[in-house]
Amino acid sequence: MKNKLVNLALSGSLVLSPLVAQENKPDNFYKGLEIAHVGLSMADYFSTMEFIKNGGREMNPLANKFLDTSLKFGLFKTGMTAFALYSGREMYKENPKKAKRQMIFANLLYGLVINNNINISINLKRRQNR
Repeated sequence: MKNKLVNLALSGSLVLSPLVAQENKPDNFYKGLEIAHVGLSMADYFSTMEFIKNGGREMNPLANKFLDTSLKFGLFKTGMTAFALYSGREMYKENPKKAKRQMIFANLLYGLVINNNINISINLKRRQNR
């Protein structure tokens, strides 16, 4: 039941993305960046939960407050993703080039965070198995 709720919370970001303002509709490249951002957000959620399960510690003080349960953390991640999509679309209305750069940067940053989570999680598992 708990996993179903978490998956529902995470998929909420997919539900929320069509609700974002549709003026100055973004091109397919930007839409692809948004889809990648949702996928990376989900990967960050799962890699963070695995990282925590293996004894890691969340370094983001804001996210750390929501790690009591996976549901709370899933809802937090969904809200942050929805906010990123909304603010990106708002920025796109004024300056599409800047919005694309911002989303590319956010996605690259997510990739680094996920990579870090996975590497540390693997090292923690190795220490536990010694």
